[in-house]
Amino acid sequence: IDLTNHCNQDCYYCISSEFRKNALVHQHYTKFITLLDQLATWREHTPKSYGTLQAITFAGGGEPTLLKGYHHVIEHAIDLGFLVSLTTNGTLLDQLYKNVDNDKLKLLNWIGIDIDSGNPITYERIRKSFTSGMFDRVVKNATELRARSIPVDFKLLANELNTSPEEIDTMFIEARLI
Repeated sequence: IDLTNHCNQDCYYCISSEFRKNALVHQHYTKFITLLDQLATWREHTPKSYGTLQAITFAGGGEPTLLKGYHHVIEHAIDLGFLVSLTTNGTLLDQLYKNVDNDKLKLLNWIGIDIDSGNPITYERIRKSFTSGMFDRVVKNATELRARSIPVDFKLLANELNTSPEEIDTMFIEARLI
């Protein structure tokens, strides 16, 4: 489920940025609560059904955590018993761990953070954040989630800016620190 196509970064490899310029999509979080309630009815297996809906991944052509109240959507999906995953740039994850009970967050399947580099300079060359300090926020949020035993994965999109031996080493060093 794509919560929004807004983004607080302008990654040079992004295929959605041009679309956002022409068709910015943003809804109130309660629309997604309603959608989740409808999707929960698909979990009922009948003789005429082929399967049921068990897992939901919140991702998208933007940054899902930019949706105001996104943590309510994630919490509601967990409360409905879905296996929930989230793909994010990690900059606003503090709203999740500050507003949702830790025991519920432990039920998440995973949170995938697109970090692309363990080096703050390379990170910004790739991700082009609209505000400064994003790398540090991502590291802080990932560290906090890991301290709470929330499953966090990191994604690195290999490209010409981050595949030198030094860059790869830096990424693994940073991942181990978190």
